[in-house]
Amino acid sequence: SFEEAGHYEPIYYYLTKLPEAFLPWNILVYLGLWHFRKQLMANRYLLFFSLWLLAQFLLLTLASSKRMVYLMSLAPAAAVIAAEYAFVLGEKLHKRSANSAVAAFIVHNRKVMTAAGVVLIIAGYLSAALWLAPRADRQLSFLPLTDKVHGLQVQGRHVALFQPSERLAGASVFYSQSLLDTLTTDAELSAFLARTGDNLAIMESLSPPQPPLRIVDSVKVGERIYYFVNLAPAAVSN
Repeated sequence: SFEEAGHYEPIYYYLTKLPEAFLPWNILVYLGLWHFRKQLMANRYLLFFSLWLLAQFLLLTLASSKRMVYLMSLAPAAAVIAAEYAFVLGEKLHKRSANSAVAAFIVHNRKVMTAAGVVLIIAGYLSAALWLAPRADRQLSFLPLTDKVHGLQVQGRHVALFQPSERLAGASVFYSQSLLDTLTTDAELSAFLARTGDNLAIMESLSPPQPPLRIVDSVKVGERIYYFVNLAPAAVSN
């Protein structure tokens, strides 16, 4: 879809994710694309996988809904390009081993070095899972927001979602294990908030909501701010 969707991100979103895309062979992918660029017209095999990678990346970039998981469709093409470039590097290394002690050492100990590389990759992934992933989860998780919703519900307050994105609607169900009411129009929002001062609505907005809405609380998830709003006392009494 080229229209704004639930997982909306700016057009440059995937460009900022390139350093972590296609790990652990991402460097081989990018160097391979550059190395094979002049051979593509003569090599339809490489041309097919290069177009697979670049065309899908372009289409995913143009779509407004973006998530890292969407790049999984590029992984087979990236793996082929990385493997082909690794083969090219291996051939160059064999040729240089006759005149280079370093290249000769790598060739003669390639099995040990390959095993060491695999161990380092596994250690890197485990380290990321233990230290980096929990930190990212604290910044991007909707759990603080749903905890606030649960606390308000315990107090007897009624919380609803106003025009929720796919991300917010899905997260509210996943974390709270319950389905919040959804308000789709301004009229529904006004009627819901005017019913009682204990009613609250959650809004996702690029700017703070304006009167007669009053911000009771807010939660930041990643780069987005979610506002808990109700009507100002004067508006409720009217």
